[in-house]
Amino acid sequence: MYPEGSVIITNQADIDKIVLPDGNLLAVENLVLRGADVTNEVLANVQTKIKSTVNLYCDGCSFAACANIFGSVAVTGSISFKNMCNGTSQYLNTAKIPTTIGGDLTIENVRIHGWKGLGGIDTIEEIKGNLTIATEVITASVAFISLKKVGGNLVVDGARLGFNGGRLCNLDQW
Repeated sequence: MYPEGSVIITNQADIDKIVLPDGNLLAVENLVLRGADVTNEVLANVQTKIKSTVNLYCDGCSFAACANIFGSVAVTGSISFKNMCNGTSQYLNTAKIPTTIGGDLTIENVRIHGWKGLGGIDTIEEIKGNLTIATEVITASVAFISLKKVGGNLVVDGARLGFNGGRLCNLDQW
């Protein structure tokens, strides 16, 4: 399901198991935040062990918790938001998502609602890989107002656009 060797965080016990070599923070290839037990408190402790990751997978955790990882752990590659239907996506409005995504940006099985939808993606200027939006319900505007380039494919699948005012905006600007 996740690449081999991924650091998977499902709760505080997973963080406690991480051993720091020589007391230095870790740089990991793949960081997976998975499940409802990944809370703000758990993520506050992630930054005490991990300084950076190439790829970040947020799977089934809350938007609030996932948004807090940006700014404390550097992400240089792909970012994936999956199975995040609880709570409101507006928490990502304040996320410090990188302006350049070094790999793919995947939004899959995410209920996008709230005042600004996925507002934190407004600052993304370039996605070097694929942009995939595969979700059933978009009840808010998802605007890529700063996006200038997608290096790979654009895939929009399963989205009921226009439902209760939801729409994808600015995909025709680049």
